[in-house]
Amino acid sequence: MKKTKAALCVALMLLTALLFSQSSAKVCVSAKGRKYHTANCRTIKSSAITTLTKEEAIRAGYEACKVCRP
Repeated sequence: MKKTKAALCVALMLLTALLFSQSSAKVCVSAKGRKYHTANCRTIKSSAITTLTKEEAIRAGYEACKVCRP
């Protein structure tokens, strides 16, 4: 019983950490594009980019890049 509770606590802690790390994840957008990318995505390497949080990019209407899958 104690092992089950301990495993559940660890799982909840990891899930919480994952959720918080994703909520502040930084993504990149270009001035003319409509997708958001990881910083090292090959499709925006030569573009002038702006860094936002993933949530800001989604609220602004950007969609995830299908190449880098941020």
